[in-house]
Amino acid sequence: MNNEPLVSAGQVADHFGVCVGTVNAWVRERRIPCVRPSRRVVRFHLSEVEAALRQDMQSDDTEKAAPSR
Repeated sequence: MNNEPLVSAGQVADHFGVCVGTVNAWVRERRIPCVRPSRRVVRFHLSEVEAALRQDMQSDDTEKAAPSR
């Protein structure tokens, strides 16, 4: 269980220098993990978002480096 405080989409957006819409798109695309205390409320653990985005960037780099056929 993560004891890190939960933050809002706005706080995630500020942390990464993106718009809230981008954070919401990442959630829809399942690129970042989130916690849903209710149907409309979405919260995040920053460390988990950072790890997910780091992994996503590494997989993008791997795909670009792979030779195309």
